[in-house]
Amino acid sequence: MARSRSGTRGRRGPRKPPRRDGAFPNSNVQVADPKDRGAIELPATITVKELAELLAVNPADVIRELIKSGIFATINQLIDRDTASLVATELGYEVAEAEAPAAEDGMFRVPPVLGEAP
Repeated sequence: MARSRSGTRGRRGPRKPPRRDGAFPNSNVQVADPKDRGAIELPATITVKELAELLAVNPADVIRELIKSGIFATINQLIDRDTASLVATELGYEVAEAEAPAAEDGMFRVPPVLGEAP
């Protein structure tokens, strides 16, 4: 019988410990109680981490909801208000509508022309 060069014939490497059932009991998404949450106001852009802190949930839960929506974002990436409000709604939060700046008389101001051509 041939002998292996490394001399490890018949030896096994370290084994992984057996998996315990119930090691991760709370693998579901964290959702706040309806009485504890109020309407939140979101900025125009927000990072995934800041959104998770604002919602008081794990950033992995925010990323999970983003992936369900087809958006693959990391914890440091910026997301827009619409996407953040979609995630907040999925996690059980109510999002306050951001007030758009009101234009005077429904028209935009046009700057005056400084000099006219003769």
